[in-house]
Amino acid sequence: IGIVVALTVIWKWFGMEASVLFILLSSLLETAVTYNVEVRMYSWGALFLMLSFLTLYRILTTNETRDYVCFVLFSLACAYTHYYCLISVAFFYIVLIVLALVKREAYFKRTLIACLVTVAAYLPWLIALIQTLQRTMGDFWMLYIPYLKDCIGYMFSGSLQYVLFAVMLLAVVFTAWYQRGDWGKVLWLAAGLCSIFGTIMVGIIVSRLFRPVIIVRYLYSVSMIAWVLLAVGVSGCRRKRLYTGLLAAALLITSGPQFIHIVQTERTQNVLLQETLEATTRIAGKGNIIVTDLEYIDWTVGDYYYPGSEQIYMGDGELPALKEGKDYWLMLSDFISPEFTAQLEIQGYTFKLLVENGSLGTHPVKVYMLEESK
Repeated sequence: IGIVVALTVIWKWFGMEASVLFILLSSLLETAVTYNVEVRMYSWGALFLMLSFLTLYRILTTNETRDYVCFVLFSLACAYTHYYCLISVAFFYIVLIVLALVKREAYFKRTLIACLVTVAAYLPWLIALIQTLQRTMGDFWMLYIPYLKDCIGYMFSGSLQYVLFAVMLLAVVFTAWYQRGDWGKVLWLAAGLCSIFGTIMVGIIVSRLFRPVIIVRYLYSVSMIAWVLLAVGVSGCRRKRLYTGLLAAALLITSGPQFIHIVQTERTQNVLLQETLEATTRIAGKGNIIVTDLEYIDWTVGDYYYPGSEQIYMGDGELPALKEGKDYWLMLSDFISPEFTAQLEIQGYTFKLLVENGSLGTHPVKVYMLEESK
């Protein structure tokens, strides 16, 4: 969908150069390739955030009612998709509110209605958001807080990550200067930068003040705004075709091999996943208990792939007390150690290796079946 938008809307509004660069960035960068094939909320959030950003451009340049309607719908889709998308799109509203206060006659009424409708439509999800924040603040698995450099590097993952980010900033500055008479476009570019840096700083500040709540992958959606800014910024500079050609060549040379490697890795991982699922079909259903040292299996993946089963997480690596009459399965990050074998023998169990080189979700796993000693 993003490529279709690039070939139609972006091409029409900003030119061929912007369309080509955006397609290359959203197709070849490591983060893009990864989340283009993973069924997760991040790619949907990125799409909705990009559409919100583009409709904000229309509001700032044409100020038509239909653009406000689209902006509200796309921004609500953002907010309902992921709470970091909510933060990112909130900065668009802040820019719009400031504009409405400055240019009251032209923007105030429509902006006020858009804000009220957005708040009212988001209220049904507010309770879920509060519960999520309470759970996150009370007990969340993250320990590491990324630095600003980590966040910036993630948006343009690859060997040119910081070069591309610097090019984006320079291109936006030069385009804003060359087109300084078009205040709507200049304000739109500023809104994009505010969304990028604002989202990062909110995540880092909250993490520093309370507890870690940011992982760099949460920034994938707002990375789409960075790619749009780079593409549009270059297309607004003089000698844009030369710069576009140079950047396109650099992306193909540096990211092309990485693209092939990621695709091969994803295919291999999918084969391992299918083999793992075929070897462990018996685990699904009541009475089956998965004992694991992998937190993500206890948290989400176990319920998804093995519905009806129960998961027990060994946070300290100690085997829990096993009950008679239950079917136990071990899903571990590594082979069973001698110490763990001793723990099994004490409780009267032996084990059988079912999957030596398996994969669940995106993580490697080894699967054992436990049997009571005779």
